Amino acid sequence: MSPSHSEPPFGRLHSSNDEFSLLALSRVLSARRRTVGYITGAGIAIAILISLFSPTKFAATATLELNPANATSFNLSSGASSSDHVEAAVNQATQVGILQSDELALQVITKLKLEEVADRRSFFKFGRTDDRSVPLNQTPARTGRMLRSFHQNLRVQPVGGTRLIEIRYLDRDPALTAAVVNALVDDYLDRHVQTRFTATRQASDWLSRQLTDLKNDVETSQQRLADYQRETGILGESETNNIVTAKLEDINKQLSAAEANRIVKEAVWRLAKSGDPELISSMAGTSLVPGIASSSAPLGLLPTLRAQEAQLKADIAQNSERLGPSFPKLVQMRAQLADLQSSIQSELGKISARAENDYLAAKNAEDMERALFAKQKQEANQINDSAVQYGVLKREADANRDLYQTLLGKLKEAGVLAGLHSSDILVVDSARVPDKPASPKRLLNLVLGAVIGLILGVSIALLQDSLDRTIRSPEDVARVSNIPTIGVIPVHSDDDKSEADQRFRALRGNLPAGSPRVTVVSGPAPGEGKTTVAIHLAQSLGRLGRRVLLVDADLHRPSVHKYLKLDNSSAGLSELLTDSHLLSGDSRTLPDGIALLLAGTATEQAIDHVESPRMGALIDHWRSTYDDIVIDTPPVLAYSNAVSISKFADAVLLVLRAGQTSSDALVRSLEIFEQSGVKVSGAVLNRLDFHSPYYKHYYGNDYRSLQEPTS
Repeated sequence: MSPSHSEPPFGRLHSSNDEFSLLALSRVLSARRRTVGYITGAGIAIAILISLFSPTKFAATATLELNPANATSFNLSSGASSSDHVEAAVNQATQVGILQSDELALQVITKLKLEEVADRRSFFKFGRTDDRSVPLNQTPARTGRMLRSFHQNLRVQPVGGTRLIEIRYLDRDPALTAAVVNALVDDYLDRHVQTRFTATRQASDWLSRQLTDLKNDVETSQQRLADYQRETGILGESETNNIVTAKLEDINKQLSAAEANRIVKEAVWRLAKSGDPELISSMAGTSLVPGIASSSAPLGLLPTLRAQEAQLKADIAQNSERLGPSFPKLVQMRAQLADLQSSIQSELGKISARAENDYLAAKNAEDMERALFAKQKQEANQINDSAVQYGVLKREADANRDLYQTLLGKLKEAGVLAGLHSSDILVVDSARVPDKPASPKRLLNLVLGAVIGLILGVSIALLQDSLDRTIRSPEDVARVSNIPTIGVIPVHSDDDKSEADQRFRALRGNLPAGSPRVTVVSGPAPGEGKTTVAIHLAQSLGRLGRRVLLVDADLHRPSVHKYLKLDNSSAGLSELLTDSHLLSGDSRTLPDGIALLLAGTATEQAIDHVESPRMGALIDHWRSTYDDIVIDTPPVLAYSNAVSISKFADAVLLVLRAGQTSSDALVRSLEIFEQSGVKVSGAVLNRLDFHSPYYKHYYGNDYRSLQEPTS
């Protein structure tokens, strides 16, 4: 037979058809329960140590509500577009990023003197060279150290499905946690109010300057009307009603509208020219400057780019402390932020250019209306110079006064809106001093330690099993090779040999039939138990009343005499091999009528003759004298004598020690026999522990009924 040996799969988490089996999994975990138990215990111990040595920390929490920017308590519409879910999410992410900013953190650190608190708690004061007389924000090392500590204990996160933001701070001092959170909220609200107010005031200041000029124009036009009345003696309105004067009146209205439009367009242009995206976005669509929403210079992509910028800043703020400033993903995100900011500046430039074009167009329209007005006025003068001139002066004065009053009302409304917009963030809950610690959570730590330890223990147990290539069962032999397991020898003590005797009777019954019969017993490596198997097999055969010869052919490390506690000094196999005239050595008779031929005094010459025809001649001689010849040979992988002797045998048994012999050793041994043309009759699995998890999960408690003697 030419056996083909397949490479064995690692581990034993496979059934007979290599499919995953829960039974096999339970067997592995049961067999390696100590590994799982030790690692699970270690996880629990680590959790206990963490709970014992972790500082007790308290957590104070405040909650803020973000109201829509265009909602005011006086129902004054600022003209802003209605906020949708996307805008709300972007605004919420932006405010979270602001709350996590270094600027606010430094304000709180400075206000509450957190650096002094950290110094009092520090164990490493000696050797510190920082100069405390220098302000904190002027010392990068101190600033970075305090910011890292502050952000590690600060948690700012939106509450899902709401407009709420939760601010949480951890510290060993419960009073300090509440103070930090409340100080952060106060500074944030002050900053928010100031930002909103500044955005509105910038446009209001420019309109105030324009109103000063309009006021002068109103006073001048009124004075000119009064002077003309005194010069002409016209009291009250008495101009002639005709087509010319009616047209002049219409043109004057158009001129006033063009002038008002030019002022609005100029306001828009100057607002866009500032290049401040926050100012432009916050003033967009307000009734203060209504031209922004309706002008031909819309915001374009600016809201979208601003939303992306806010989201990216929030992502950077959330990940910078956890990943570190040099993390590749953060570097990439900063590059994206730079590109976004460049796009925003480009979009601002476009908006400014469009606003300037609108302003120039409005100015040209105003100039055209003014020129048309001058021409029409000249015609009216020709009809009724005095009356028309009076009407012109009166209407000019009225128009200037109306324009002034309109813009003055808008300016006052802007002042009201500036105050109302600053209150769109409400404090739902201020931070209170906590009455119980937030960490460590000892029960949770124990549960996590046990779960993580159990998962890690199971993983390591499965890894150990997957890397275990030792032979532990007949199924392992079948997966590795195509030879049968014809014997399973249990672990037994000298006082209890009944189970072993039963197993050797089963092995005896599974031997090939025939008489005389030569059986070679070998193993892949030393320590497999081949000598023990050979002796017990010979004894089992002897109990049948057969003539049995036990030969110790392991001339390299003879051990039969040691097992039987005999003297090996007499002539044995070595002497028979070196003396061609000698056919029988100093054999001894054991109980059950077994003849024993020891190795004798081994020499290099004798070892060499094992592979000579002399060995074959001796075996042929023994066949004529005995019914069974059992030969104990050297290990296959260590010496070639076993293969040479096996060529003269009727049966070759390969002894494998359960849990010790590797599948690689078995495969290599079979390859050596196969290359020499020797057929291995079967494997004998030695020292199998019937009480081991491997045995129980494979065979239950009925394996002892298997392989009973067949003869």
